[in-house]
Amino acid sequence: MTNFCSFSLFSVICCTCGIAKPVQLLYQDDIDAARELAIKGLCIYLNEDPKDLIQEYVDMEEDLLQSAIEKTTMGIVVIKDTADNEAHDVGIVLEGVAVLQDLDSVTFATSMLFGLIYALNLQCPTKLRFTFEILQKRIMELDVGELSIKDMEEDLLQSAIEKTTMGIFVIKDTADNEAHDVGIVLEGVAVLQDLDSVTFATSMLFGLIYALNLQCPTKLRFTFEILQKRIMELDVGELSIKAQNLKSKLHQ
Repeated sequence: MTNFCSFSLFSVICCTCGIAKPVQLLYQDDIDAARELAIKGLCIYLNEDPKDLIQEYVDMEEDLLQSAIEKTTMGIVVIKDTADNEAHDVGIVLEGVAVLQDLDSVTFATSMLFGLIYALNLQCPTKLRFTFEILQKRIMELDVGELSIKDMEEDLLQSAIEKTTMGIFVIKDTADNEAHDVGIVLEGVAVLQDLDSVTFATSMLFGLIYALNLQCPTKLRFTFEILQKRIMELDVGELSIKAQNLKSKLHQ
């Protein structure tokens, strides 16, 4: 089950991250490296930081390394001489103490960490709540029960929307599927949903900007200028130099 799940997970992560090399070859080249990538990718996929689980220290002096370990509540430590080298030590830290060292791989360290959590009745890190749930219930099949993924996805989506000042969101079941929802966010609120397409949503966004007298996002200044003055022909006037350059190229 572990091999099947880790390969399946690895396949999903590769597709999500746009890795072009055939998944089977990546998995066969170095199974431990592939599994480590899958664990890190799982964290990213679930909108959690893999550095909260795996801390890599490269060419670090002993006193600085010890200081870093002492600041770690729970995690896996990987020590390397250079970034490209294999790790010369993989260990587990609990409450600032390296309780296990010289482990074979990050994958093995992850299994051992779960063993310690169960043996010592420890709480999983809050920042890695969903990663640990998937590893626990799907990969290791411990305390198998109902997963909170659906609720989690909705929570993550809502959290992402709340952090968005202005933009268009597209929700898909998988990367290859068509969107099942396209909407517009203003000041952390989904003000429009179930729009037909991103193109239509862009038009509607401009309508809201004009109707509510909003400022266009600074980071998208030139994109909005071209869409406004050249595509939609709203407030047509003098273009910025960057926009003029694009206009010239379009007329060549």
